Amino acid sequence: MRVTQLVANILCLMFLLLPASMPVQADSHPGYIYDSVNVDIAIKPNSDLQISELQKFDFLSGDFHGGYRLIPTDRLVSIDNVEVWEDNKGYPLNPEVRDWIKKRILTGEVIGKEENGYATWTEGNRFWIGWWFPTTMSGSRNIEVKYTARGALRIHDDTDRLYWKAIWPDRTAVINEANITVRLPSGIDPKQLKIEHHGAAAAYHVKEDGSAIIFTATNITPAQETELDITWPHGLIDAQAPAWQKEVEKAEAEAQAHQERMAYYESNVKPYINLSMFLLTLLIVLAAILWIKRVFKQYGPASTVPRDHGSQYSPPDKLAPALVEILVSGRSSRGMTATIFDLAHRRIIQIEEIRQKATLFTNRDLVLTRLKDDYDYDFEKMVSEELASPEGARLSAKQTGMAMLLKEFGKSAESEAFSQGFFTHAPSQSIKRLLLPGILIMVFSMLIMILLSVLLFDYVEFIFLPFLALTITGVVAIILSHKLISYTEEGAGRAAAWKAFGKYLRQMTRDRQLAADQLNTWDSYFPFAIIFGLTKPWISQFARMDASAPVWFIAYHRPGDSGAGTAMTSSLSSVKSAFSNMVTAISGSSGGSGGSGGSGGGGGGGGGGGGGAI
Repeated sequence: MRVTQLVANILCLMFLLLPASMPVQADSHPGYIYDSVNVDIAIKPNSDLQISELQKFDFLSGDFHGGYRLIPTDRLVSIDNVEVWEDNKGYPLNPEVRDWIKKRILTGEVIGKEENGYATWTEGNRFWIGWWFPTTMSGSRNIEVKYTARGALRIHDDTDRLYWKAIWPDRTAVINEANITVRLPSGIDPKQLKIEHHGAAAAYHVKEDGSAIIFTATNITPAQETELDITWPHGLIDAQAPAWQKEVEKAEAEAQAHQERMAYYESNVKPYINLSMFLLTLLIVLAAILWIKRVFKQYGPASTVPRDHGSQYSPPDKLAPALVEILVSGRSSRGMTATIFDLAHRRIIQIEEIRQKATLFTNRDLVLTRLKDDYDYDFEKMVSEELASPEGARLSAKQTGMAMLLKEFGKSAESEAFSQGFFTHAPSQSIKRLLLPGILIMVFSMLIMILLSVLLFDYVEFIFLPFLALTITGVVAIILSHKLISYTEEGAGRAAAWKAFGKYLRQMTRDRQLAADQLNTWDSYFPFAIIFGLTKPWISQFARMDASAPVWFIAYHRPGDSGAGTAMTSSLSSVKSAFSNMVTAISGSSGGSGGSGGSGGGGGGGGGGGGGAI
C-alpha cells in the first residue's frame, strides 16, 4: 500500500472511531411525590405578597419526619408572618426544629421529637421555613405554608410587575398537578395585563372581573420551575421601587444585551468561523499527508521486508538473539534478557535461583556466575561483566545501574547490527524522524485543544477540530515511525527469514508434535522465543512434556548466603515456577518483556428556591 493511501486511511479511521460523548443522568427516586401543589399569591394594595403554598405529599417508601422551604431573598425586602398548617391545624413555633432539620439534611440522622413544630431562619440570602412531624412512612400529609413577602414587586413609572417563581426548581420529586392563583389589585382592566410564564408548560385564564389569574400545570418534573411574569399599569398599588430593583434590572439589561449580541453572533458570525475551522482542519490533514509522504520519500526504506518468506524450521544463521530483535523490530527491549539466557546456554555464565526462608515469607534472588570469557560481541561482554562475576553476583545488587546498562546495551546491539550492513541508517535514528515530531505534535495539540475548547467552545463549537487533526497526525506519525526503518537488500532478506522462524516457534508452542521434535534441545531456541514474545507459552509447553531443566539453571534452597544448598530436581515441570520467576526477575530487571504477547427560561424572578420532605 502506498504511504499516501495508508496515512489517509489511518486518519479517516481514527476520526470515525472517536466516541460520542453522551451525558448520563442518574435516575433517583426520593421516596415521595407531590400529589398536588396549590399556590395562592395575593397582591396587597401596599405591594406586599400574601402567599399560601398548600403541598400534598404522598409518601411511597422510607421514613419521613418533616420538610422545608427555602426562598432566595435577593429580590425581595423581607419575609415575615410565617405560619405552617396541616389539615386546618397550626404547627407551633419551636426553634429546636431548625437543628432537627439541618441534622436530618446533612447526615440523615433523626434527633427530633415525635411532635409537630416549625422554625424559620436565614442563612446568607436564603430564608428557611422548616417543619417537623411524627415519623411517617406511608400515606399523605397536606402541609400549608403561609408567609408575607415584602418588597417583591418591581415598580416602574408606567407599569408594575410581579416576577415570581411560584413553583420552586430546587427539588427532587415530581409534582403531579400544580394550581397557581394570582389575586390582582382591584381596578385592573384584563385587557391591560401582560401575562407571561416560563419553565413548565402551563395553561391559564383570567377571571372575567379581572380579579385573578389562574395557572394550571401537570407532571412538573424535578428541577422544573414555573415562573410568572405579570405586568399591569402603574398606580394601582401604593409602593416605591425596592432597593434591590435598580441593580438587578441593570444586571438583567446587561444580560439581555449580551444575549442579543450572542444571538447576532450565532446567526451571522459563528457559522463562518465554524466553516473556517473545518476548512483549516482539511488543510491540516492534507499537510499531514504531504509531510509524512515527504519524510518517507526522503528517508524511507531502501528495501522492504517480504511479507511471506515461506517456512523456516531452524535458525537461518548464527545471529545473536539481541541482533535478531534489532533486525526484525528495529528496537531492543527483550534483547538483554535473551542475551543473558543465550550466554547461559553457551555455558559462559550460570544462573542460580536461591531461596532463603524468613519469618513470614521466602526471599528469592538470582546469582549469575561467570564461567569463562568467550564472547562474540561487545554487548555480550558488557552484560556478562556488569551482571555476573566468577564468585557469583546477586542480581538484586545490580538494580541501581540497570536502566543505564539497558540503554548502553541497546546502543551497542544497534551499532553492531548497523555495522553488519543490515540497515542503511541506524534504526533509532530512522524512527526518530517521525517519532519525536509525532510526540511533540500530539502532546502540545492536545493541551491547546483542551484549553481552547474550555475557553471558546460557546463561541466556536469547531475550535477543537484543527487541534484534533493535529493530535491524530501526531498519533499517526508515531504509529508509522517504525516503518521508516531502512533495510539494505541483505538486511530485508535476513529479517524475513528470522520472522518466518519466529512463526515456526509460535506454532511450536501450540503444536505438541512439533515441540516433541525439539524436546531435548528446547532451551537452545529459548533465547529466540524470548525475542518473539513467547516466553510463558514456551515454558508451559515443554514443562507439560517433562522436558529436562536446562543444565545452566540451578534452583537452590539455601539456609544462608553461603554453603551448598539443596538443589531441586532437574525436570522442567518440577522447577517451572522457579524458572518462570527467574525469567520474570531478569526480564523485569533488564527492562525487557518476557510475556506471552505477539511480536508485533426567564430566570429573573423572585421566589423559587427549593423544598421537599426529609
